[in-house]
This record gives sequence, C-alpha cells and structure tokens, in this order.
Amino acid sequence: VLLSLSLGGSNGQAISPECLFLVIWKVVPRFRGYQQQDAHEFLTYMLDRLHTELLQLLPRLGHEPLGLRGKQSIVTAVFGGTLLSV
Repeated sequence: VLLSLSLGGSNGQAISPECLFLVIWKVVPRFRGYQQQDAHEFLTYMLDRLHTELLQLLPRLGHEPLGLRGKQSIVTAVFGGTLLSV
C-alpha cells in the first residue's frame, strides 16, 4: 500500500498529505471519517505497516533485510524501542 503510494511520487516529488490521507482511509477503517484520532496510534500503525511492507519487498528486489534474522528494516533501525505511550 505504501509502496504504491510512493510510486505516485516516483519522479522525486514528495507524497502529498491528501494522498496519504485517502490511502489510510481506504486501508484502515478505524481512521475513516473526520473524528479526532490518537496521533500515537496513527504513527505506530504507519511505522508498523511500513516495516511490514519493507520486509516483504526487500527480498523481491534482491536486498537482504537488516539484522541477524532478517526481521529489521530501516524503520526498526531508526525508531526501534523509542515509541512509547506516555
């Protein structure tokens, strides 16, 4: 999902917030509508989804995932262990 979204901006442009918003609406029912949502929940979902998609995509592109067991991505390298609910 995030990969297909990023391909829309493959010419070096940034992904528009509106495109991201519409994709999230389609994929995650709990984020539909205009109710106020928990920013932490949204960020956690986005990072988890990005990590999962990267782990699936990297072997198909001939790249090895990071870590001893191939269960790390750039997401876990940058954000691993730092997302806490306070």
